[in-house]
Amino acid sequence: KEEYQSTGRAFRGLDVPVDAFVVLWSGGYNTWTDVDTMFAGLEYAMERSPMLHFVSTGGQIDGHDEITYPRMVSLIEGSKYRDRFHLRGWIPRSEVPNYYLEADIGLNCEKPILEVTFGSKQRILDWSRAELPCVSTRLTELSRVLDREKVGLVFESSDAVELGRLLTKAAGNRDAVREMGRHCRTRFREIFG
Repeated sequence: KEEYQSTGRAFRGLDVPVDAFVVLWSGGYNTWTDVDTMFAGLEYAMERSPMLHFVSTGGQIDGHDEITYPRMVSLIEGSKYRDRFHLRGWIPRSEVPNYYLEADIGLNCEKPILEVTFGSKQRILDWSRAELPCVSTRLTELSRVLDREKVGLVFESSDAVELGRLLTKAAGNRDAVREMGRHCRTRFREIFG
């Protein structure tokens, strides 16, 4: 597929500091999204990494899951770090690559259910095209490839502390994270074509 090209500023220097370490979620918050682990892991990392911010595109999936996203919003509203959570909601598809290109790492956090175990994650493949590495639950075949090839960070489902530690370490090693993203794009192209 063709390379992503920036078409404009997404968040840096707007409502997110230019030098922030940005963790990105993109897409719907559906029934297998583990918002409790995700939120707890983010708070753990925010406490230890003052420049870590969370940016989210996507949101509630009307008619399918109208519980998970409001749960995430509620958790954020009660957080002492709420100013470092940036919920953008559903944005035009044409703007999504700008978020991939500006973020430092993508986040995929899911529950251990059949849809996850036997599914895959298009968002991770999309992130790899933008050289955006990710941290993901160790559930899908794709997450096992990330781990095996050392082109992403993986954690056990429901382990918020492990997630938080990985995010904290990533925030303190930006050069290594960028290199991981470059390596991920190269390896995914070799493996998946």
